[in-house]
Amino acid sequence: MNTEKQKLTLLVDCLPMLTGGDNGGAKWAAIGIVDSITAVQPEWRVIVMCRAMVADELRAALPNAEILIGLDSSGMHIADLRLPRLRDGHRIDAILCPFVGPQIVHPEIPIVSVIYDVQFRYYPDFFSVEDLSARARCVIDALGQSDRVICCSEATRGSLINLYTYEAARIHAIQLRLADRLPSTTNGAAHLNQLGLKPQQYLLYPANAWLHKNHAMLLLAYALYCRQAGMGSLTLVCTGTSHGREMDIVQDAIERMGLTGKILLPGFLDADKLAALFDGAFAMIFPSMFEGFGMPVLEAMQRGVPVLCSDLAPLRELAADAAMYFDHRKPDEIAAAIQKLQGDPALHAEMIERSHARAQPYTDRLAMGRDFAAVIADMVEARNAARPAGDTRLYEFGHEITPANPAELEDLLGNGWAHPEPHGVWALGERSVLFVHANTASGNVNLGLEFSPFLAPGQAGQRVALFVNGKAQGEWLITRPGEAVNVEVPEHVWNIGRPTEITLLHPDYQSPSALGMSSDDRRLSVSLNRFSAMPAPPSAPESTG
Repeated sequence: MNTEKQKLTLLVDCLPMLTGGDNGGAKWAAIGIVDSITAVQPEWRVIVMCRAMVADELRAALPNAEILIGLDSSGMHIADLRLPRLRDGHRIDAILCPFVGPQIVHPEIPIVSVIYDVQFRYYPDFFSVEDLSARARCVIDALGQSDRVICCSEATRGSLINLYTYEAARIHAIQLRLADRLPSTTNGAAHLNQLGLKPQQYLLYPANAWLHKNHAMLLLAYALYCRQAGMGSLTLVCTGTSHGREMDIVQDAIERMGLTGKILLPGFLDADKLAALFDGAFAMIFPSMFEGFGMPVLEAMQRGVPVLCSDLAPLRELAADAAMYFDHRKPDEIAAAIQKLQGDPALHAEMIERSHARAQPYTDRLAMGRDFAAVIADMVEARNAARPAGDTRLYEFGHEITPANPAELEDLLGNGWAHPEPHGVWALGERSVLFVHANTASGNVNLGLEFSPFLAPGQAGQRVALFVNGKAQGEWLITRPGEAVNVEVPEHVWNIGRPTEITLLHPDYQSPSALGMSSDDRRLSVSLNRFSAMPAPPSAPESTG
């Protein structure tokens, strides 16, 4: 696939992104993926949808992408987006979801989701019932709604193929070439001094205090190591975020095991401070019980830090012979690995050389960007090849749109609509939007809509208020099927060089299931049966006689 000649508009769904380190490695992976795509595809328009709290952070990290703020409280409302087009009329060609489950979905837009792991299938006891259900739903949604899926290791790809009925040919493995994510630091000594650390005198474990990160087993192994190494034992530094009880449990265990002063818990650190800790570490220890990739292993190797880690398939795939492996279930093996490396300076120097060599291919962000871009471009090409001919891009004045033309109708609908049915398409809840992409009007526009109301027993009608580009145009009571609403919209209100947003308010919605009428639990008000717009005839000149 030659992506260079293919210009695309790519929407990146970053609505799940949080501040700090609460997303774990997925956050840094998402930023790196988007950055690599914009680097290799400068012709593409890349738009990142996020929450307001991370917008400034993303603007700094992704200068070549557009940042668009979406709001998601009780049900998502995206103020600046009306799929499948943007406010400026450009069509979105693809959606990239780097946080597994898609938050933004439209049937006409192909989606590629990144799935980092399926840990919950192997360690379900590590999650609450609610969290387990949410994670399972997230993966199922990603597989069910995505045209393509990308994993960051062959191990994770194999797990998806074995555990789910999803076409293997549409699951791709692209390793994260983000070894150089952390910056070079010029004040590393100052950062270490603040923590009371000396270079080469400590082990580093950078991981949030989640259960699968295996802090409990590491503490047992470290206590065993300290008894054996005595006064020459290395300090253990465990960085990372936890808003739950996990870090409190770790702190309590440190005190009860008599390790206070030997283990530091500095919490979440910014990139510069974390880089300083890597640079000064004797080794990085990584006793995780489960990984989909292993970003800290990659970061350590790139900075020439020897790696001691769990013998897991994704970590062997990543580090090969550049790491020393142990059984994460056996504290004596973990302790022995630390002692072996500390007691053999030649081995320590050899591991540094191996780490540097192994990490070099993982600094090629452009190669990663080309791999991601190729999957996206191929996905778009496949979807376009299957798209029926005659796809309507611009609304032509005077043309009547009905549910008999569902593709045209889908292109008109914005938020707040159900799927088209033969009789019309239901407006759901209190508010719905039509989005008209038409040539600029010359003069006023006659707007025509035909509605049918949903009437509960004893209900006289459904109130509808209509706004065009935020300007009120009138209110009506819809009392019978096929009732027409016609309004002349002034030229200055219509689409002066931009798409037109038609907003409907219909506050009298009802749910048939709540009324005991049927099992339909949609919040129904009126259905749209027909839509048309045409230039209004010029007004007759006023008589001067």
